[in-house]
Amino acid sequence: MKKTTVTISKAAKLLNMTSHTLKSWEIAFTPILSIQRDQNHARKFTAENLQVLKRIKELKNEGNSDEEIIQLIIGEKERIYERELQREEVEACNRTVDKRKEEESIQNEMAPMLEQLEGNIVSQVRKAVKEEMETITTKQTRIHSSEISSLSHKVDTLREVSEFEREFYQEELEKERDLFKEKVSEREEKFISFVQERLRNRTEVKEQQPKYFFNFLKNLLNFAK
Repeated sequence: MKKTTVTISKAAKLLNMTSHTLKSWEIAFTPILSIQRDQNHARKFTAENLQVLKRIKELKNEGNSDEEIIQLIIGEKERIYERELQREEVEACNRTVDKRKEEESIQNEMAPMLEQLEGNIVSQVRKAVKEEMETITTKQTRIHSSEISSLSHKVDTLREVSEFEREFYQEELEKERDLFKEKVSEREEKFISFVQERLRNRTEVKEQQPKYFFNFLKNLLNFAK
C-alpha cells in the first residue's frame, strides 16, 4: 500500500515551522529521520516523518540538546517496538489459545462420530474375519472330505488287489499241490512196478547169495532217494 506524503512546504505549515528549519533538522537528526525524495529530488514527508519532527520540536522546547533528543527518540522507538512485539506475542498466544479451543470444540463434536465410526469399523472387521474363518473352515472341510474319499478309494483298490493276489496265490498253490500229487502218484506207481518186478524175479531164483540181498536193498534205497 502506497504511503501518503506531503511536500516540505505543506509539512512546514502543519508543524508551524519554516522549510529552512526542516532542512536543517533533516541533517541534524539523520539517525532518527529519513526523508524520501521523488524523481525531481523534491522532499516527500510521510506521516511517520511528521510525527518524529513534532516530537523533536517538543523535546527542543523542553531544552534538550540534539544528541539527547536522538537518544530519547531512539529509546521511545525501542519501547514502542517492544510494546508492539509484546502485543503481537499476546495476540499470537490468544490466537493459539482460540485455535486450541476451536480444535477441542471440534474434537468434542467429532468424538461421538469417531466412536460410532470406530464401532462400525470394528464390527466390519469382525464380520470380515468371521466370514474368512468360515470360508477357511469350509475349504478345510472340503479338503478333508476329498482326502478321505481319496484314502477310501486307495483302500478299496488295495483290497481288490489283495483279493486278486490271494486268489492268484491260491490258484498257484492248488496247481503246485496237483503237480505234487501227480509226481507222488507217478513215483508210487513206479515203486509198485519195481517191487512187483523184483518179486517175480525172486520167485524164479531158488537161492540167492547175501550179496544179492544187499544189492536189492541198495537199489531200493537209491530208488527212494
